[in-house]
Amino acid sequence: MSTPRQHWHTLSGAAALAELGTDHRQGLSAQTAASRLTQYGPNTLAEAGRSGLAALVLAQFRDLMIQILLAAALIAALIGEPADAIAILVIVGLNAIIGVVQQY
Repeated sequence: MSTPRQHWHTLSGAAALAELGTDHRQGLSAQTAASRLTQYGPNTLAEAGRSGLAALVLAQFRDLMIQILLAAALIAALIGEPADAIAILVIVGLNAIIGVVQQY
Protein backbone atom coordinates (compact mmCIF):
# COMPACT_ATOMS: atom_id res chain seq x y z
CA MET A 1 0.00 0.00 0.00
CA SER A 2 1.44 3.37 -1.00
CA THR A 3 1.51 6.34 1.33
CA PRO A 4 -0.65 9.35 0.49
CA ARG A 5 1.10 12.23 -1.27
CA GLN A 6 2.33 14.89 1.15
CA HIS A 7 1.02 18.41 0.53
CA TRP A 8 4.09 20.29 1.66
CA HIS A 9 2.63 23.73 1.01
CA THR A 10 0.04 23.16 3.75
CA LEU A 11 2.62 22.51 6.49
CA SER A 12 4.18 25.10 8.72
CA GLY A 13 7.94 25.47 8.50
CA ALA A 14 8.44 23.62 11.78
CA ALA A 15 6.11 20.80 10.71
CA ALA A 16 7.91 20.43 7.38
CA LEU A 17 11.29 20.28 9.13
CA ALA A 18 9.95 17.68 11.55
CA GLU A 19 8.48 15.63 8.69
CA LEU A 20 11.82 15.69 6.88
CA GLY A 21 13.65 14.63 10.01
CA THR A 22 15.81 17.71 10.46
CA ASP A 23 15.93 20.73 12.71
CA HIS A 24 18.36 22.67 10.55
CA ARG A 25 16.78 25.73 9.03
CA GLN A 26 19.99 26.28 7.06
CA GLY A 27 19.82 22.86 5.38
CA LEU A 28 21.18 19.44 6.12
CA SER A 29 24.61 18.86 7.54
CA ALA A 30 27.14 17.36 5.15
CA GLN A 31 27.02 14.07 7.05
CA THR A 32 23.20 13.87 6.91
CA ALA A 33 23.18 14.83 3.24
CA ALA A 34 25.75 12.14 2.42
CA SER A 35 23.76 9.58 4.42
CA ARG A 36 20.53 10.44 2.60
CA LEU A 37 22.30 10.42 -0.76
CA THR A 38 23.46 6.88 -0.01
CA GLN A 39 20.02 5.85 1.24
CA TYR A 40 17.80 7.48 -1.43
CA GLY A 41 20.15 8.16 -4.34
CA PRO A 42 20.61 11.44 -6.21
CA ASN A 43 17.73 13.88 -6.58
CA THR A 44 17.39 13.60 -10.35
CA LEU A 45 14.62 12.88 -12.80
CA ALA A 46 14.98 10.04 -15.27
CA GLU A 47 15.10 11.26 -18.86
CA ALA A 48 12.73 9.67 -21.32
CA GLY A 49 14.18 8.38 -24.56
CA ARG A 50 13.58 10.48 -27.64
CA SER A 51 11.48 9.16 -30.47
CA GLY A 52 13.07 8.84 -33.87
CA LEU A 53 12.05 11.10 -36.74
CA ALA A 54 10.12 8.33 -38.52
CA ALA A 55 8.13 7.58 -35.35
CA LEU A 56 7.29 11.27 -34.98
CA VAL A 57 6.07 11.46 -38.58
CA LEU A 58 3.95 8.32 -38.27
CA ALA A 59 2.45 9.56 -35.01
CA GLN A 60 1.03 12.56 -36.88
CA PHE A 61 -1.23 10.24 -38.89
CA ARG A 62 -2.66 8.28 -35.93
CA ASP A 63 -5.21 10.96 -35.12
CA LEU A 64 -8.77 10.08 -36.16
CA MET A 65 -9.41 13.49 -37.74
CA ILE A 66 -6.30 13.19 -39.92
CA GLN A 67 -7.41 9.72 -41.03
CA ILE A 68 -10.84 11.12 -41.92
CA LEU A 69 -9.18 13.88 -43.96
CA LEU A 70 -7.04 11.32 -45.78
CA ALA A 71 -10.18 9.30 -46.56
CA ALA A 72 -11.84 12.49 -47.82
CA ALA A 73 -8.84 13.16 -50.07
CA LEU A 74 -9.10 9.62 -51.47
CA ILE A 75 -12.82 10.01 -52.09
CA ALA A 76 -12.30 13.40 -53.75
CA ALA A 77 -9.67 11.88 -56.04
CA LEU A 78 -11.96 8.94 -56.91
CA ILE A 79 -14.92 11.13 -57.83
CA GLY A 80 -12.84 13.35 -60.08
CA GLU A 81 -12.04 16.31 -57.82
CA PRO A 82 -8.22 16.37 -57.94
CA ALA A 83 -7.97 19.98 -56.76
CA ASP A 84 -9.87 19.17 -53.57
CA ALA A 85 -7.78 16.04 -53.00
CA ILE A 86 -4.55 17.97 -53.46
CA ALA A 87 -5.72 20.76 -51.15
CA ILE A 88 -6.60 18.27 -48.40
CA LEU A 89 -3.28 16.44 -48.79
CA VAL A 90 -1.32 19.70 -48.67
CA ILE A 91 -3.10 20.72 -45.46
CA VAL A 92 -2.55 17.30 -43.88
CA GLY A 93 1.12 17.41 -44.95
CA LEU A 94 1.64 20.88 -43.48
CA ASN A 95 -0.05 19.75 -40.27
CA ALA A 96 2.32 16.77 -40.08
CA ILE A 97 5.39 18.97 -40.68
CA ILE A 98 4.35 21.45 -38.00
CA GLY A 99 3.57 18.63 -35.56
CA VAL A 100 6.95 16.95 -36.11
CA VAL A 101 8.84 20.23 -35.73
CA GLN A 102 7.00 21.03 -32.48
CA GLN A 103 7.62 17.60 -31.00
CA TYR A 104 11.24 17.37 -32.12
